[in-house]
Amino acid sequence: MKYFNRGLMVLLGVVLVMNAPIGFFTKLEDLGLPQDCYVLIKALWDTNYLMHIVKAIELVAGLLLIFNVYVPLALSLLMPVMVNIVGINIVYLGGGLTMALPMMAVTLYLIYLKREAFKPLLKLKS
Repeated sequence: MKYFNRGLMVLLGVVLVMNAPIGFFTKLEDLGLPQDCYVLIKALWDTNYLMHIVKAIELVAGLLLIFNVYVPLALSLLMPVMVNIVGINIVYLGGGLTMALPMMAVTLYLIYLKREAFKPLLKLKS
């Protein structure tokens, strides 16, 4: 089970690291997005800030997962990104969750495995 869990962590990390440069090196027109999704993603890139940060988070979190360091931090950074990936897939891609749902499932599973690290975040009072 230990190797399975580690394999999932590395696999998620590799997917994130490979996906991070897509927006920088691939034209949005070449991604085959529906028009309303294309408009949204283009607007996010046109801010010259938001998608750059998202892609940096994907890259850093992916590397942390691959090298098995600061995993709770990586998962904490990654969760808002994953929620938005799933949301965009549901709203703009008609529920095409072919990659988003497994990625979210693996992220949630890894959070479950590291739940002890997250318990202090869930205290009502500090």
